Amino acid sequence: MTRHVVKLGGSLLDRPDLGAALAKWLSDQTPDRQIVLLVGGGKYVDSLREYQRRFTISDEAAHWLAIELLDATSNLVGQLLPEMPAVATIEEIGQSDSPTVRIVPSNWLRKDESQQPGTPLGVGWRVTSDSIAARLAEILGAERLTLLKSRDWSPTAGAGDWQTAAELGYVDADFWRHVAKELVVDCRNFGI
Repeated sequence: MTRHVVKLGGSLLDRPDLGAALAKWLSDQTPDRQIVLLVGGGKYVDSLREYQRRFTISDEAAHWLAIELLDATSNLVGQLLPEMPAVATIEEIGQSDSPTVRIVPSNWLRKDESQQPGTPLGVGWRVTSDSIAARLAEILGAERLTLLKSRDWSPTAGAGDWQTAAELGYVDADFWRHVAKELVVDCRNFGI
């Protein structure tokens, strides 16, 4: 089965109709690909950045706290879409016969990600759910990665110029390191 990784930006957790809108969007996708949903951290991770400055938490500690917050946001979306099963590892993704799963990523990231082929993720604020989604797509051999965000990506910058996208704050600083050349990346403003 081919796979399609979808990263739901954490800022979209503020969208009042998120459950219904996401369910509709997912149902409109190509049925011959399994969708693996990764949810970003949004305001939760933004608050963690502030706490890091206030309490002088190391970048590594803040990184792993942010990863745990991704588990929380995934579980929050699970409350909106209870029919979508949660998975915690690459093996569970492969074993699932559900057309759409959501990953609760901390277990996979702590134990298995760095052992997978390709460039392992770094630790720190250069890596957010954008890079995690790209790395997940790489490991799964996904055909497509969709970034659902709350803003548009400037068409003048070029869809594949990820270093420029990082400089403009659209994706994180390490995203370009993890996007496989053959991966189709689709950027959507899902905030409207």
